[in-house]
Amino acid sequence: MRAFLAKMMELGSILTAIWLIMQTYLFHAAKHDDGYAYYLAFFLVARYYRLFVNIVAFYRFGPYLPAIDPRYKPSDVTVIVPTTFRNPDHLIDAIRRALACLPAALFVVTENGHVAGVREHCNRANLFNVQIIGVPRLNKRVQMLRAIREVQTSITVFIDDDVFMPARAFLRHLLAPFEDALVGATGPRQRVRRNATVNIWNILGIGYLERRNFNTGATNFIDGGVSTLSGRCQAIRTDILKTDEFANFFQNDTFLGKPLMVDDDKAVTRYLYQHNYKIALNFSDDCTIETVQEDSWAYIDQCIRWARGHWRGNIIVMSKEYYWTRVHTWTLAATYIAQFQTPALIVDGIGAVLLYLTVRDYDLCAPDYAYIAFGLWVMFTKLVKMIPHFMRHPQDMIFIPILLGFSYAHGIINLYALVTTYKVVWGSQATAHANTTMEAITMALTDPASCDMSEFRVYSGPVSATIDANPTTEQASGGAATALDLETNDDNLTSRN
Repeated sequence: MRAFLAKMMELGSILTAIWLIMQTYLFHAAKHDDGYAYYLAFFLVARYYRLFVNIVAFYRFGPYLPAIDPRYKPSDVTVIVPTTFRNPDHLIDAIRRALACLPAALFVVTENGHVAGVREHCNRANLFNVQIIGVPRLNKRVQMLRAIREVQTSITVFIDDDVFMPARAFLRHLLAPFEDALVGATGPRQRVRRNATVNIWNILGIGYLERRNFNTGATNFIDGGVSTLSGRCQAIRTDILKTDEFANFFQNDTFLGKPLMVDDDKAVTRYLYQHNYKIALNFSDDCTIETVQEDSWAYIDQCIRWARGHWRGNIIVMSKEYYWTRVHTWTLAATYIAQFQTPALIVDGIGAVLLYLTVRDYDLCAPDYAYIAFGLWVMFTKLVKMIPHFMRHPQDMIFIPILLGFSYAHGIINLYALVTTYKVVWGSQATAHANTTMEAITMALTDPASCDMSEFRVYSGPVSATIDANPTTEQASGGAATALDLETNDDNLTSRN
């Protein structure tokens, strides 16, 4: 019922806004024929056509359900967790929840100096079937490549150290799209963990992933495209990863002629599409992970890093790849072309000026109605992707002014990120050596003495004793425990308007 009401609210809002604005400029065009109305019409179509299409696509994007006799089961999965070991509590919670899904093996990959610390925290938490691998320096690509060598299962799942799987059924749902032999990788729906006391940074983080779900879900439904298969959580066929071709591609990635040691998920996405594999997203409730994001001004730095990765990835794709012109034509329009509609403050300002020039000679109060309609329409376009969250947590609607304001601030962030794409860093701390050299990669992959590999307490008993069926976790900031907030039905819910 809640999902149905959300759809009806969206449909009603769209029809009302379209009627008001279109009636305004069409009536004026008929009377005055000064051309501005046609410019306004062109602007509205160019600016918002992808939103119309994406709304329809997103709400038709159904979930994948596990087969009765599936080709792959959790016992065919190895989970790899690259970590900077910045927040041990988050790492332990991520491992605990992953083990509850019963994978065949789980590897934690960190810097040599952190191996003992990770082992100690796992022992304290009574976590079993965990293997720890150390590498000389922290770099996610290095860590991924090192762990891939140890995988012996058909499917490899990568998760960040602050990603929390919902329940034991998660892996079964994440594996469901692999029934199609052409699917090379899958990804889940993502949500930011909602704090017991929501603040500005928490709601901004929630909004970021809700918008990302909307955009990627829509394009994946239409033409199978995604701008990025998120590195937070991704499942990939192991035989794709364990080839010399992939290793060579992954460790020799470049941007503007220089080695690129970040944006690992962008590289994986490009490689999969280059080799004609499909990428499938499963947005079922049982295939929804939670994560955490920065809860302070550091969130702005996080947004800048994401925006830089966005620009770098899209520039590389548009300059080197051709699959987006042959297969993913809608993703081209909705992502790669739409990225240039920034900053929103300038683009929406152009629309407001065109509207003023169109209705300035109206009699009585018609111009006021047009301005109000345009303002409501712009608000709707900024908030439509948040409707699924507002339906779950209507009390968060008090943050609407914050979300609207940040949508315009983010345009400035995008421009700054564009001119600083040469700056690279992985993780949120100085110890994440994003500029790790190729020598470091070679050392980690070829010199056993440079790596510390520690296997401990391989456990063959039931994992259910180590975690509740519906676990809750304490917030790192000391807040109250929260659980994944999942609906009981299968209704679904980065470029920014």
